[in-house]
Amino acid sequence: MGLVVGMKVYVLDSSSLMYGINLSVMCEDAEVWITYSILEEVKDKHQRELVEALILSGRVKVKEVPKSYMKVVDEVSMRVGEYGSLSDTDRELIALAMYAKNEGLKPVVYTDDYSIQNVLSYLGLEYSHFGTEGIKETWIWEFYCPACKRTFKFPTEDGLCPICGTKLKRYRKKL
Repeated sequence: MGLVVGMKVYVLDSSSLMYGINLSVMCEDAEVWITYSILEEVKDKHQRELVEALILSGRVKVKEVPKSYMKVVDEVSMRVGEYGSLSDTDRELIALAMYAKNEGLKPVVYTDDYSIQNVLSYLGLEYSHFGTEGIKETWIWEFYCPACKRTFKFPTEDGLCPICGTKLKRYRKKL
């Protein structure tokens, strides 16, 4: 199947590969994309063999994410307050969806991860969930020090208050 502008592309996280997504059916009406790190997270032998067979047949594509998209995801996830909640693989997944959209495709990300869903929602990217209810609203997380009561838009690199050294906590604000 060649890529056509406006074509739907399913971008899958590792949990969707491991729990309940019927890849054979999904591959019939759209391309399915994953990253190498997502493939590496599939540990179940049977499921891994199925995914690898679909890759060999060309029905699932393993894509590398351009670094420029990773930078944007890092900036946005910091702005939303989700950076510390996302793994490198999570950020790659979001970046891959952004890349697909920039290529004129219609990505739909399959994930049950609320932090991923929150960033996708903030970016206006479509997602679907399969084992949870999914998020109901987009939130921006802010950070505060429970000791000195100061608030911060972004967490510090070490997660500690720059004023008094207490571990920062986060609270959510509706977008």
